[in-house]
Amino acid sequence: MVRLIKVVSAVPSYQRIVRTIQTILPSLYVYIVVLLLLYYVFGIIGMEIWAGEMTPDNPLLNGTQYAEQEYWRVNFDTFDSACVTLFIFMVVQVNVNKDIKNSK
Repeated sequence: MVRLIKVVSAVPSYQRIVRTIQTILPSLYVYIVVLLLLYYVFGIIGMEIWAGEMTPDNPLLNGTQYAEQEYWRVNFDTFDSACVTLFIFMVVQVNVNKDIKNSK
């Protein structure tokens, strides 16, 4: 950590990047709070709807990308896993609904 601080203080372009981040962070505070609030709300909704449903025993998930990739630990059983699931579904392209419609 000390080396990182020395490098940042020694290189002017890194100093500029750190100053820019320090300038931007206060304005991003509102967006970060809104994002966390949305994660909280949708995490609770997901827990109410899908808790215990995303298991290998669920026949609706057979043959889906979710099952093929073995995402069984990615579920809505607890609030922590619900938030991780929301993040994964936001970043990774996993379309469970499309796969379920195709398997019927």
